[in-house]
Formats: sequence, C-alpha cells, structure tokens
Amino acid sequence: MNNKGFSLLEVLICMVILAFGLLATAQMQFVAMKGNQFGNKATKATILAHNALEELKNLALMTLSYRRARPPSRSRNRASFIRSRRMSP
Repeated sequence: MNNKGFSLLEVLICMVILAFGLLATAQMQFVAMKGNQFGNKATKATILAHNALEELKNLALMTLSYRRARPPSRSRNRASFIRSRRMSP
C-alpha cells in the first residue's frame, strides 16, 4: 500500500516538538524582559547618581580646612582633618 500523507502518530509527535519549541521561545522572552527591566533600572540609577555628583561638584558651600588638633590624652600626636561649612555670598 502506498499511502500519501501523515499518520496520527507523526502529527502528534510534531505537535509535541512544536510545543517544546514554543515554550522555550516563551521562556527566552520572559528572561529577556526581566533583563531589560534590570537594565532600565540600572540606567535610571546611573543617571540619578551622575546628576547628584554634578550637583555636588557645582556646590561651593563646603570648604576643607586643616587645623592642628590637640593631642589626645593617650599621647598620640596627629593632625586632624576637619570639614567646615561656609555659606557663599
């Protein structure tokens, strides 16, 4: 007998293979979407940090001054680093 066409078993096997392929594609899409969300949040955080640093660079409110501190009672003699704030006119 020379049958042309597919049997029910062949169609069923093809459907199972196609289903696994579609599930794998859906999983890849889900992972890609999560990666895009993470990248978007990281970009926003970077932009906010950059803007904050630019604001700090442009502020002329803080000046650094050195002054000799009194030696502590434990006999260590060292200079201290003190930040003082001064308002600009």
